[in-house]
Amino acid sequence: MSAVIIIKNIFEFAKILSSASRDDVEKWNKASIQNALNWSEYCEEIYKHVIGQDFEDDVNQKVNQLTLFLEPVSCIRLSTESLGKAKYLLVETLLSNPKFPLSSKFILRDIIQEKSECAWILRKFDDRWTQLKTYSQVCQEVLNETETVERDANLLFGYKAKCEAKTLMQHLVVSMNSSEKLERFTKYCKSLCDKLSESNEGWAIIVCLFCTIQDLDEETSARLTDVQRIILNWFKMQDISSSKLWLLDVKLLVQASCDNADFFLMYLQILLLWADTFTPVIDKGSNFTWRSSSGHTTDSLTEHFRMLFLALSPSYEERKCKALDAVVDKVTSTDFTVWHVLAQSLVNSLRDL
Repeated sequence: MSAVIIIKNIFEFAKILSSASRDDVEKWNKASIQNALNWSEYCEEIYKHVIGQDFEDDVNQKVNQLTLFLEPVSCIRLSTESLGKAKYLLVETLLSNPKFPLSSKFILRDIIQEKSECAWILRKFDDRWTQLKTYSQVCQEVLNETETVERDANLLFGYKAKCEAKTLMQHLVVSMNSSEKLERFTKYCKSLCDKLSESNEGWAIIVCLFCTIQDLDEETSARLTDVQRIILNWFKMQDISSSKLWLLDVKLLVQASCDNADFFLMYLQILLLWADTFTPVIDKGSNFTWRSSSGHTTDSLTEHFRMLFLALSPSYEERKCKALDAVVDKVTSTDFTVWHVLAQSLVNSLRDL
């Protein structure tokens, strides 16, 4: 069998593994599960013939690139080493997917139990779920004892997003290093951001890619800026005025602005553009207000600027001055706009900076 056919067959398993992580599993039946397991066994056989050979590194590089070709976009990561535990990866993906039906889990268990060499997989997962259940109970008890639920919910949301951003950044760096063409990786990266931006949680992960990520390995740290530059270019192509970005906790956006100078410049620019979409509105009671094209009020706009200025003082004097100059320029160069309302709202905060 030629190397091309082998890589194509491994790609078939990559597609199955990607499908196993999505809602598609709701439609899987016994035949689908058996087929997926057959492909995983094929990959394990390939591993035996590749490991330790002179061409192992070449195969590994090609396998690493397969993620970039998956549609819909996926974050699965395959390598030559992972082929050796393909069945375990498949079972892990299926059992970790909340959309995988209980009836299908029983089918999967029955099929695996028929093979004595696979019994260790079930034992490992039984131990894992017992451990996770214990962790979950402890976390729930802690939350139940917490009085400031809303504050801690935001804190936990931000922490979760940062952890996921770290994992994603490591994945992106590996994908970038293994990609033979920068254009393909760039397309993959932007498709991934498109998918993430469909939810608030996804937007939080994207923003956290610009926050300081702790304990990154040396390889990831070296390529961090390259990946961030691609994502910044993606940001600039978005219709920010109506995006879910404005539904995020302002503190998350401000932290990214403090941690990353390029993100700060982009955040300031989109704040300026967003403010320009605000128009005067008179309600039935003849009350006069300003609203953005997406329906946000000046309170939301003011909070973004207020939190940004507070965070930038006094450690980021140059950035603070740049933001202040931008607001002053808008106020002095316009007459009847939201900028004058914003300036009045900010003046008390700015006076102490």
